[in-house]
Amino acid sequence: MQGLLNPCLRALVTGGSGVLGRALTRALRERGLAVRVFDLTPPLPSQSGVEFVRGNVTDPAAVVEACRGCSVVFHLAGRMPQARLSEGGFRAVNVDGTRHVADGCVRSGIPVLVFASTMLHLYHSNTGYYI
Repeated sequence: MQGLLNPCLRALVTGGSGVLGRALTRALRERGLAVRVFDLTPPLPSQSGVEFVRGNVTDPAAVVEACRGCSVVFHLAGRMPQARLSEGGFRAVNVDGTRHVADGCVRSGIPVLVFASTMLHLYHSNTGYYI
């Protein structure tokens, strides 16, 4: 893990403005890493020193652009059931968005993707999809 957190690296944190994202960006900054937050919401003032790229994981081109110049991606972006999205809305963010982030890593030559998700999964028996 020490090599992963080399201070010469730039880390991309999707969902970096959320509760978990704020904690992670703080920890990464404390270890001397450059941090880029990719989110729909700007970081809080307490997250000073991070680069902000406004975007959505549902946009593959925006994800690839956010990945450029990064060495590691921490994928935290996602929607919780409290968002009351349709099944398609959850799938677009939580399933397809994760696929876009993984693809962005591959296309940008990023060797490390760290993925975190909610402990709650929804399964629709008609489609067979986990979201």
